[in-house]
Amino acid sequence: GATSIYFDGSDYLTLPATNSDFAYSSEDFTIDFWMYPTSATFSRTVAQQTNGGMFCNIWYHRTNAGQSAANVSFILSDGTNTVEITTNDDTVPLNEWSHIAAVRDGSNIRLYVDGVHQLAGDVSSLGAIVSGTYHYIGQYWNTGGGEGYTGYLDEIRISRGIARWTGTGSFTPPSASYYKGAKGLNIKTDELYVQGGDVAFDTGKGIRFDGDTLDDYEEGTFSPTF
Repeated sequence: GATSIYFDGSDYLTLPATNSDFAYSSEDFTIDFWMYPTSATFSRTVAQQTNGGMFCNIWYHRTNAGQSAANVSFILSDGTNTVEITTNDDTVPLNEWSHIAAVRDGSNIRLYVDGVHQLAGDVSSLGAIVSGTYHYIGQYWNTGGGEGYTGYLDEIRISRGIARWTGTGSFTPPSASYYKGAKGLNIKTDELYVQGGDVAFDTGKGIRFDGDTLDDYEEGTFSPTF
């Protein structure tokens, strides 16, 4: 899209707590987005869902101070068993746009960078992943942890019940805006699209765009000004 969301390491986006739309259970799901990191330091949170035990994390981090780029990790836990997959060093460069897709595909989780399959992990040992208490984009759930992401994110999409890409083959990352309007937020039953502007969620208050509250959302009826 024409705009993106900038995170300065302290800013973050929160999603509604204990929302059943994010209860992945044992279903397939996909989290994909474009990222433009401007800093590569140790363990920075791109997205996290957790209740303190169960969690689904996507991390951007480097393993040594000399790296000019960094790795991406996808971690899934049912609170007892944990599976983590991490790309090779220098997979995602600084100051460039890269498309990231974290996918649960049956008994596997997979990471794709710019449409190229990086690696997979077996999650057949995991139980159901329930809805977490904390849903954060750009920051660790304990925001005092100093693990906030620095850089831009765009076209953040969470798809429950859909493995949008499967197997080890490559694909062409989407180049068009997910949202059909110029800017805004679009919520469907199984998907979340975020593009542009400052977006925040108030539990019980609907959706807030820079102080404007929308209580009853109908697709295509709300066009906020950023």
